[in-house]
Amino acid sequence: MRGDIAMQHDTEDKQWWFIEWRNYENRFVNEVCPRLNLTAQINPAKKQDPFAPDIVVQGRLADLKCQQTPFFKSDVLYGIDPQFAVTFNRKDYVRYGERYPDLIVYYWLAGCRREHCVAERSPTQARF
Repeated sequence: MRGDIAMQHDTEDKQWWFIEWRNYENRFVNEVCPRLNLTAQINPAKKQDPFAPDIVVQGRLADLKCQQTPFFKSDVLYGIDPQFAVTFNRKDYVRYGERYPDLIVYYWLAGCRREHCVAERSPTQARF
């Protein structure tokens, strides 16, 4: 993984990020999930629909969110320690709730030394 390169790359270069994100998905499925005793694969529906949820874990449809750096302003903005804060786009929240109400969202803090499953919550249970 080229984490340092990814953090420096132009955020508007959609094609580059599409390829880079596929690398993250593959790495999560092939390296992280086995270490957590999870069976996972890339969602086959992504071949036809690039906006389909990313992965299937333990037979359940799931999406992967990856953060390489802590959300540093979370302490100032929300009183949440950056090491425990993640971001989530409202647009994704709405889309998941409408199309995939039982979707599991996995957060992978790729810049961290360890991965942890903090909680499992469907989009309909999430709170803002």
